[in-house]
Amino acid sequence: MWIIGAVIQVIINGLIFGVILQIASKIVLKDSIDFGDAFKTAIVASAGIIFGDYALVAMFDGGGYQVARIASYFLIWTLALMIVVGLDLVQSLLISVAFMVITWLVIMLFGLILGATLAVA
Repeated sequence: MWIIGAVIQVIINGLIFGVILQIASKIVLKDSIDFGDAFKTAIVASAGIIFGDYALVAMFDGGGYQVARIASYFLIWTLALMIVVGLDLVQSLLISVAFMVITWLVIMLFGLILGATLAVA
């Protein structure tokens, strides 16, 4: 049953992260990646992250898990951009950095909006 949930999660991630990846590529390359390529890249990276998390949980027992998790996400996104889109290493690294920063900013913005909404209610 978890496979169905993982597939649904990967598709939703592909749609959301595909748009963020287009924004990040527009910032770095001054030209955005096509949505089809961004979606495929996000699908590949999301699948790699889901299965990579299982490996990281098995490898790390203590506090190093979160640091290894962020580093693995960065590596997976960089490799996915190189493989799927065909970018070189420097472009992939820069887009991955921009992507992760934008993603964290979006998450923090939603957290602030949700926190402000709950504080008022």
